[in-house]
Amino acid sequence: MIDTLMKRAPSILLTLALMKAHFIEPSPAPIKAVLSLLGRCSETLRLPMVPVTDATRTKLKSLLHDLNLLPH
Repeated sequence: MIDTLMKRAPSILLTLALMKAHFIEPSPAPIKAVLSLLGRCSETLRLPMVPVTDATRTKLKSLLHDLNLLPH
C-alpha cells in the first residue's frame, strides 16, 4: 500500500495544487477557465464574474500540462 501511495504522490500533489489554484480568483472563473482549456465548455461568464487574468490562466494551463491533461 505504501509503495502505491509513493508512486502516486506526485500526481496527488499536482491534483491538490490544481484544486488550490481554483481559488486564486473568485469562483467559478478559474473552474470555467480549466473546463474551457479542456474543451468542455466555453468560458462565458455573466456579470459580476469576469474571466481569469492571464497570469492565472498560465498557472492553470501549466498545472494541466503537469497532470498530462493537456498536450505539451
